[in-house]
Amino acid sequence: MKRTDDILKDSRLKEQAFTVPEGYFENLASKLETVKAASGKTSPAGRLVPYLAIAASFALIASVGTAILKKTVHQPEEEISLESYYSQLVNDDFSEDEVVSYLLCYGISAEEITELSK
Repeated sequence: MKRTDDILKDSRLKEQAFTVPEGYFENLASKLETVKAASGKTSPAGRLVPYLAIAASFALIASVGTAILKKTVHQPEEEISLESYYSQLVNDDFSEDEVVSYLLCYGISAEEITELSK
């Protein structure tokens, strides 16, 4: 392995690896002015493009967010009538006494339960 001193003394590494075309720097200033002048001239529609892109991004984010929320939020189940709820409980292997006790605990009046059991 060569030492660092040997690399620094190598004359091939001190040669220019890249060349610049003749007259490049003389024409560079005029070319830069031409490019700068051309880039400053934009149409009104060209100035609106970034704002339209931002508005489209917000609209996309809002619509995707709304779709995700609609997909993931649990929709409430249909309300069922007291009669169908009573018959469902009785059919689910609960005795009538258990169903009556349950309904009484949850505030259903005795008159309503009597009408249901007819």
